[in-house]
Amino acid sequence: SSRRADENTDPFISSYEEQKDEYGSRVKIGGDYTYLNFKPAGNTSLTGSLGGMQVMYEYRRDNCFYEGIEFSWKQGSVDARGISRSMLYLDAQERAGYTLGLSQIDFALSFFTGLGYRHYGQTLKVSSASPLRFSYNEFYVPVGVYSAWKGNGYFGIGLDLTWMPQIYPAVSIKPLKGAFWKLSYPITSFAVKLPITI
Repeated sequence: SSRRADENTDPFISSYEEQKDEYGSRVKIGGDYTYLNFKPAGNTSLTGSLGGMQVMYEYRRDNCFYEGIEFSWKQGSVDARGISRSMLYLDAQERAGYTLGLSQIDFALSFFTGLGYRHYGQTLKVSSASPLRFSYNEFYVPVGVYSAWKGNGYFGIGLDLTWMPQIYPAVSIKPLKGAFWKLSYPITSFAVKLPITI
């Protein structure tokens, strides 16, 4: 007997399609590498590398509530002659919204907002002088859209666009004990990600 040409005979893909409709929870883990050229105004450029990882949990189903939690960590150092800066970057973000699904083409759009916290830690060492430690902390409101083509069970690709205006950015400096500044010129940052699922 003959089978229709468009019938799916791959058991892996059949199983994937059934699970995709039933479950919406996903956990994503990945490594992170950054090459940094850091040049404070009027000072020498410092270069170096930062390594880390990213972890994300999300609940995402077509035409349903969307929820995501993401954590990022990077750490490393940048150096120049007689100068060294050790760097620590932490970012935690919660997002919530709605997913609009286009099942005919396995495509989905998630619109979201939420709350995030970001920390930049720096330790500056200049020759034999005592080190200075800078601690930058800020809250921000992520607003964005996450589009994804879900593929066929073997491959998927997406585009994550996020706008992140700051709320209450501040910095403290040690060993200047008790010195704490609320930064009066907040900045707005953007993030563009291209997640690939294999």
